[in-house]
Amino acid sequence: MVSLHELRSIINFVIFLISYVVSVPLAGYARAWTAEKMGDDTPRQAGFLTLNPLMHIELLGVLFIYLLGIGMWRQIPVNARNITPPLRIPKLLLVFSADVL
Repeated sequence: MVSLHELRSIINFVIFLISYVVSVPLAGYARAWTAEKMGDDTPRQAGFLTLNPLMHIELLGVLFIYLLGIGMWRQIPVNARNITPPLRIPKLLLVFSADVL
């Protein structure tokens, strides 16, 4: 028989996992999409312009965020040299802040 405390722990973990699996690929895709729109094709070449969670999620990061509250995911590669004028500085700011927004 499963106690109420154990059931709550299981439900909390499932909710955490679902939210992590949905939010991390969305943030990674947003950064990759923004970089591509600003002229950099590096994220597409590296395969990050996808909503596939396996491309964006770091398994060790899932464990760390659940146990310690500090998480990580795979970094989206961006080559700043590919982002060209006009308005190069605002474009760079958009790309590097895309997954923060």
